[in-house]
Amino acid sequence: MENKAERIKPLLVGFYSPSAEQQLLLLKVSVLMQTKKLKSTEDYKGIFLQHDTTRAQRKYLKGLVSEAKQKELKDESGNFVYRVRGLQGNM
Repeated sequence: MENKAERIKPLLVGFYSPSAEQQLLLLKVSVLMQTKKLKSTEDYKGIFLQHDTTRAQRKYLKGLVSEAKQKELKDESGNFVYRVRGLQGNM
């Protein structure tokens, strides 16, 4: 088992300004969309960025993904692909 000093710890980065809420939301989405570039670098491939969601939001999202998978399995024609779309932090 790892000792406490070696554990990976999450870091919460927040963007907030009451006067520029929409602009900051766009900035957040822009930053999160660029995270796939981290995978291509050797130094940063172990760093992951994701939306800060509550347990209830994660549970709701997990239910939506599960429902989409069930619909895809039930589709006998194979002509449809079911996916969950939208901003993860707004669900």
